[in-house]
Amino acid sequence: MLRLDEFAVGDLGRHEDDRLTLLLPRSGYEQTSLMGEVGDQRYGIVLDGELQGQAFLHKPENPWEGVLVPGVEIEVDEKTAFDPRAGVELGALVREETSLAIAAAAGHSFRTGMVMKVVLVKNLPALPAREGVAFRKWRIVIGQGVDKRELLAVSSEAIAKARAAAKAT
Repeated sequence: MLRLDEFAVGDLGRHEDDRLTLLLPRSGYEQTSLMGEVGDQRYGIVLDGELQGQAFLHKPENPWEGVLVPGVEIEVDEKTAFDPRAGVELGALVREETSLAIAAAAGHSFRTGMVMKVVLVKNLPALPAREGVAFRKWRIVIGQGVDKRELLAVSSEAIAKARAAAKAT
């Protein structure tokens, strides 16, 4: 559950807070999402439902509205670490250089689209050149200590299974 001071309502694409903000849906027309960047372009990444793992270019005329939860943090399951140089899976988090990105499918078709890395967090301590790590499982949390709560858990393996099932239909 969220405390009253932990959320707002509005358009994630226009949200001015520098902290990582999770968008939670209010209806079936909204999706759990994060906003990230590829170069100077902003992308919304869908984190649940049929379009999980899909990234869409943010356009001001198409708002990403819902319940905004700023100040969320990402935690990774260290047991699911792998080397991203061998390729990344949709939904996996990738830590390289000074950023953390999510591997997402670009484009409007659920069944197609190239995989791109959408940066979620910048200005992290630098990793050695050509080194990195990716994680298949991760979660979004809010709060600290005994007040910490999980808002969403993500698994690239679950995304792959859902996409395979959708392609089979």
